[in-house]
Amino acid sequence: MNIVLNHGIFGFDTFEGINYFNGVAEHLRATFPDVRVFVSRVPPAGTIIARGEALGLRINRAFEEGTLDDSKPVHIIAHSMGGLDARYLLSPNNPDNMLDRVASLTTISTPHRGSPIADLLIDLLDPADISSEESEIGAIILERFRKVGIELGGLSNLTTAEVGLFNSQFPDDPDLPKHAVAGIGRGRSFLGIHLNTCRVLRLAYTIIEKKTGEANDGLVAVSSAAWGLEPELWSADHADEIGHDLDHGLHAQPSQFDHLSRYAALVARFR
Repeated sequence: MNIVLNHGIFGFDTFEGINYFNGVAEHLRATFPDVRVFVSRVPPAGTIIARGEALGLRINRAFEEGTLDDSKPVHIIAHSMGGLDARYLLSPNNPDNMLDRVASLTTISTPHRGSPIADLLIDLLDPADISSEESEIGAIILERFRKVGIELGGLSNLTTAEVGLFNSQFPDDPDLPKHAVAGIGRGRSFLGIHLNTCRVLRLAYTIIEKKTGEANDGLVAVSSAAWGLEPELWSADHADEIGHDLDHGLHAQPSQFDHLSRYAALVARFR
C-alpha cells in the first residue's frame, strides 16, 4: 500500500528540523511495515492549481525512484489546503488527473467551502470593504500567524468566493472514495475561559464560531471541512491535527491529542 501525505498552507519548511506532519510518517512505517509512506512537498505559498500540479509531479517521481510501489495504488491523506490540491489533481476536469493511480482521498480540516478567516485577512487589502474593528482584529490575527511562521501567500485561494469558483471548475469524480475529518477544537476551559485552540488561533476560533455558529479548529468550520459526507470529528485545533502544539513551540506534540493513533486509524481503514 502507498500513502501520500500532502501538507497545507503552513510554511513549516522554513523551520529547520521541523516536519509538517510531526512524527506521522515514522509512526505509520513502524505500525505498518508493508506500507510505503511518501511526504510530498509542494509550494507553500502557491495557488491550488500550482500546488496540485506539483503534487502530481512529486507522486510520479516517487514512483520512478521506488519510494512508492509502482504496482500498488495511492491513498492520499491531505491536511488543510493540501486537500484542495489533491482534489484538483483528481478532478476529471483536470486533463492530467491521476484518478488511475489514486484509490482514495482523505482530507483533514480542508476548507472545501472556504474560511471566514481567509475572507477577513484578504479584506485587509481593501480597507474600503472592511470596518475599522474588523481591520484591527485581522491585523492581530495576521501578526500572530507571522510570529509562528504560518505562510499566507496562497490565502486568497481559500476565501469563500475563490473556493466556490474552484468547486464549480473542478468537480470531484463521484466514484472516488472520500473521507473527511473536521477539527472541533480542544474543548478545554480554565477559570471560565474557553481554551478551544492554542493562543495563536483562539481569536480566529471565536470569529468563525460567531460567523458560522459552528465548532471549528481555529481556521476551518465543521461544515467547510465536510465534503459530501459526515466528517470524522477530532478534538483538536488546526495545528494539533498535524502534531504541533503551538502553545509550546513547533517541536512540541499535543499533550492531550494523540494525533499519531488517529493517522494510524485512517490508514487501517485502507487495509
